[in-house]
Amino acid sequence: MREESIDPALVGVVVTVHNRHEYLDAALDTIFGQTLMPGHVVVVDDGSTRSATLEHLRAIETKYPVKVHAIANRGLAGARNFGRSLLDADYLLFLDDDDEILPDYLYATVAELEADSAVGVAYAGAEFFGDLDGVWDLPSYDPVEILWENMVYSSAVVRARAFDQVGGYDDTLRRGREDHDLWIRMTAAGWGFRRVSEVLFRYRQTSTSMNHSIGGDVGEMAKTYARIMRGSGDYYLQHADVLWEHIFELRSQNRRYRRLYGTLDERMKSLKGLVRRARNAMSANREGVGSGESGSPLRVRREVLGSEVDPRRGPLEISIRDGAP
Repeated sequence: MREESIDPALVGVVVTVHNRHEYLDAALDTIFGQTLMPGHVVVVDDGSTRSATLEHLRAIETKYPVKVHAIANRGLAGARNFGRSLLDADYLLFLDDDDEILPDYLYATVAELEADSAVGVAYAGAEFFGDLDGVWDLPSYDPVEILWENMVYSSAVVRARAFDQVGGYDDTLRRGREDHDLWIRMTAAGWGFRRVSEVLFRYRQTSTSMNHSIGGDVGEMAKTYARIMRGSGDYYLQHADVLWEHIFELRSQNRRYRRLYGTLDERMKSLKGLVRRARNAMSANREGVGSGESGSPLRVRREVLGSEVDPRRGPLEISIRDGAP
């Protein structure tokens, strides 16, 4: 156990729930197992309708020192904003009901925020668990790269003053990426980010997670990031040259891959045709042998590799002999 020198009353935790409770106890166990115990913990029920979840939430207050607040469904961003409004704390952790934090997470991250008032966000190394296990190889935070790549997970610890300054989460982002949007706006406002190298956050992987649901819908992704860009338009314009360099590099890579795979597709079609003709020739040869015709070897020639054929060996040949091993 660490010797605690940080006032627990400075730390508040919001856990959001919507029609799922199966992992909630495990998440709460990790919150109340911290070496720096949070002074405030609230659970926000974001309009759950599932009877088993509602029953479980009624029992939670008797098992843990938390208060469950039920609201009409607002989406994840709206539920987190509501939870923040309930807390009188300097540092905020928004934890999803299925994720977990290791015992030193709050101490390590809050210590970074206490040490430097210019830092608005602190987080630690992370690992996957659930359907996928292993260390999460997060890129290092970069104030420009953050415009198109999110390298900070949603359960970073946030300075409340910084969170309030940028207006909290955008609750119109109902399909996800609300955390990425928040980090962009905090970056644009000049707040620093600090990462603790030790792995202290556990990110559960399931097939029903929001990242899976939106990640496969290009149209929804485009609408979401158009909204994010409009919300931080000045910051995007400030780095427009870097953004366009990134776009042109992606286009160049796309053209290279299209040329490569287009050529491979043509080669595969030729090879499939060759195999088909070879099988037909073998079948015809066997029928000829069965009728008393000569079983002389058949040679099937086909140049399928074009200019890539080794000129010393000539075109590709397949020789078929009936009964040959």
